[in-house]
Amino acid sequence: MGDIQAIARQEADEAPRLRVLEKDQTIESMAQTIWEVMRKAEHARSNPRAKCASVKRRFAAVSYGHG
Repeated sequence: MGDIQAIARQEADEAPRLRVLEKDQTIESMAQTIWEVMRKAEHARSNPRAKCASVKRRFAAVSYGHG
């Protein structure tokens, strides 16, 4: 019975650490996405043709229910 309690206690002690790691991964993923969006926005500002194509793609995705 002591082994089961020790395992349960260990799992309970690890749970908060795992939640923090999961949140850290989520934050890193969000930061990467933000960086990519900023890079694309900068490119679109410097290239009006790319901006037009990007807007058309977004409109098409929304029009067909993909976005």
